[in-house]
Amino acid sequence: MLPKLGSYLTGRFATKGVSVIGPRATYRETAKKIGANFLDVTDEAWTMRKNVKFLQGVVKRGDDVIFSGKYNPARLDPNSVLAQEIRYLQRHGYSWTDDFSRMIKK
Repeated sequence: MLPKLGSYLTGRFATKGVSVIGPRATYRETAKKIGANFLDVTDEAWTMRKNVKFLQGVVKRGDDVIFSGKYNPARLDPNSVLAQEIRYLQRHGYSWTDDFSRMIKK
């Protein structure tokens, strides 16, 4: 049986794919449009623990990571959850493409 896309437990599955991160207002819709993985929890159910578990799955699979929206590193709040996600991915071998449209594992 294939995994349900969007499950925050997608880290259990070993198939490389695409995952989406970004502002809560846009990342879910972006992921659904392209059939990508995303952290599928309500804002009320969101926890950093669930977020890290999702990111662990992203890293384990080696997914390409797309940012929903336009990413501008100069405007990133270094204390934001998004900044934490980016640092986590960078610590695990990810880097931005030249146009900042996605992060790929090197």
